[in-house]
Amino acid sequence: MLAPEHAHRVVPGNNGVFRPTVVVGGAVVGCWSATASARRGGVPAPEFFGPAPGPRAVAAFAARVGEYRRFRGH
Repeated sequence: MLAPEHAHRVVPGNNGVFRPTVVVGGAVVGCWSATASARRGGVPAPEFFGPAPGPRAVAAFAARVGEYRRFRGH
C-alpha cells in the first residue's frame, strides 16, 4: 500500500520506473538508494517519508541490506 501523496517519490516522473522501496507492515514507508558507497560495500541509505519506523523495523531493514549485499557479492 502506498499513500498517494508519496507516489511521486516512488515513481519520479510517473514513467513506470520505480525506486527501491522500504516496506513496513505492508505499507511503503520510504525508498532507499544504492549510493556509490553502497555499491562499494557500504550500506544503502533509506529515505523515510516521515519519522523513521521503530527499532524493530530498522533492524529488519539492516538484515535485508545484509541479504542484498550477499546477493551483490559484497
